[in-house]
Amino acid sequence: MLRELRCVPAQALVGDLIRMGSVKYYLQVSIESCIDVAQHVIASGGFRAPNDYADTFTVLAERGILESDFA
Repeated sequence: MLRELRCVPAQALVGDLIRMGSVKYYLQVSIESCIDVAQHVIASGGFRAPNDYADTFTVLAERGILESDFA
């Protein structure tokens, strides 16, 4: 759904509260899903516990699962 919404011009999104709400919702769900998967990989691998959500991706970078620049 985010792929479809990225084609909508920014001004059209700003003027459409329903579309803007959809973008925010789908972005939030996508981020939460990334965090969930990352935490599962960390727990399965027995890696150090992250200090916060952002640190979750740092842990994966430390273990060579993500590139540092990407994390």
